[in-house]
Amino acid sequence: ESQLAAKAEELEGVKSSGKQHTEELTARVEAAEAAAATAKADADSAASSVSSATADLEAKVAKLQAENKELDGAVEAAREALSSLQAHVRDNSEKAVAMLEREHERVVEHLKSTSEAKVKAAEEKAAAAEQKAAAAAAEAASALGG
Repeated sequence: ESQLAAKAEELEGVKSSGKQHTEELTARVEAAEAAAATAKADADSAASSVSSATADLEAKVAKLQAENKELDGAVEAAREALSSLQAHVRDNSEKAVAMLEREHERVVEHLKSTSEAKVKAAEEKAAAAEQKAAAAAAEAASALGG
């Protein structure tokens, strides 16, 4: 009986130890499950942050691409405006040159005509002076001869 009692006591000790060990393992499993749940929540949060950051970056890239396209359009419009302005300047320059050439011709013609009139007037004065001189010479000859 005492052996039986000792065995029963030993079994009770093993049972108690087993129960304590089971409780420790259960606590460890629960702690590991809680840590896994926390890790999963952290991973989900990190994935959400990465997803949000990716979406933000994609939005920024799309905005930059749109701005780049807008700038390309503005550059093209500026090139077209510059080309148009250059053509306008070229046209105006050609018109100005033609106008200056016509004005030059008009001034040359005016000077030529003025010079011809002055030459004609000078020739007429010279002819009148010759006539006066001839008349004076004739008068002097008549006075001397007479």
